[in-house]
Amino acid sequence: MFVLDVDLDTLNRRLDERPEDEWGGKPSERKLIARLHQTKEDIPKNGMIIDATAPIDHVVDEIIRQIKENNRQRE
Repeated sequence: MFVLDVDLDTLNRRLDERPEDEWGGKPSERKLIARLHQTKEDIPKNGMIIDATAPIDHVVDEIIRQIKENNRQRE
């Protein structure tokens, strides 16, 4: 499982771009998202953390690298 991680500023900037009818578009949802980001309480313990602030091609390359590495470890 991959956990795409971003800093709070990036998260807020991306949420600002969402319309109100999408998750994270309403103030009550934003408050919950900020709390979960701070506490990390909803992050799976066995997830592989990926820096999602990087350009999308780097994020995809890192996911592929992690999959290949995990597959090699299983062999």
